[in-house]
Amino acid sequence: MCPRIGAGFRLVLGDFNTAHLEKVAEDLSNAGYDVTTAALDVSDKNSVDGFAKTAAALGEIAAILHTAGISHNMGSAERIMDINLVGTARMIEAFEPYVTRGAVGVFISSNSGYLGRALTEEETSAVATLSADALREQVGNWHIRESGEAYVLSKRANRLQVASSAARWGRKGARIVSISPGVISTPMSKKEQETSKQMAFMIQIHLLVG
Repeated sequence: MCPRIGAGFRLVLGDFNTAHLEKVAEDLSNAGYDVTTAALDVSDKNSVDGFAKTAAALGEIAAILHTAGISHNMGSAERIMDINLVGTARMIEAFEPYVTRGAVGVFISSNSGYLGRALTEEETSAVATLSADALREQVGNWHIRESGEAYVLSKRANRLQVASSAARWGRKGARIVSISPGVISTPMSKKEQETSKQMAFMIQIHLLVG
């Protein structure tokens, strides 16, 4: 993604895996890109706030691309909600004060967000209105124990989080959008393919459509 959109911009990269982060930054730097890195844990408020401040200190923010997330076989239901749901709320909150006219926030959801049950009225209200800290406390009351359900609900909620933020960003002349991609060849999807019959089915469907 960075090589495609980063030409002419300063790139600020954040990742929980610092070894991977530095390797990507080295490759991009060697290819001529202007890169700054910062360790980033989207489940931690201080980490996210610090990352946003680092980016804002380097100049006017043109785009925020939020791709952090884990699948159902990468953690517990609680961990999935903390990263996929609350982490998205933290990123929106942290960057909102810094966005200006022409900026865009792109937050990656998933087509999995169209599967499974709908959010309840209580869940919808919490996702749309609560701060990240308050949402984290509220999620604990939802009693979601199955990681697959947590993944689907978190991705469904991501779309609502973006939609409920759109008017605020719009008043600043900025845009915020969500994208719900299908199966993409990534280390995470390959790991799911090894353990999930549903992933194999989804890949087959994509091949038939393609």
